[in-house]
Amino acid sequence: MAYGLGFAAIVIGSDILKTRFSFSDRDAGSYITLPYIMTATMMPFIGKVVDTVGNRMSAIFLMNACQLTGHLIYLFLSEE
Repeated sequence: MAYGLGFAAIVIGSDILKTRFSFSDRDAGSYITLPYIMTATMMPFIGKVVDTVGNRMSAIFLMNACQLTGHLIYLFLSEE
């Protein structure tokens, strides 16, 4: 599920930003890659916390719920 959400956002996300908000190709690409850059930089710290605290399944469920929420917010953004 998480891979499918991420893949769909990459494939159609920049086109949506270009048509809905009139971004240039470069700006749309930059905004689409921002969550992945943030994830790559924060993952070692989040991994350390999860390893220390434990309860990995709850952490995985929480991360997937956050990703789904982010994509739903992105989907329902105002066109104004």
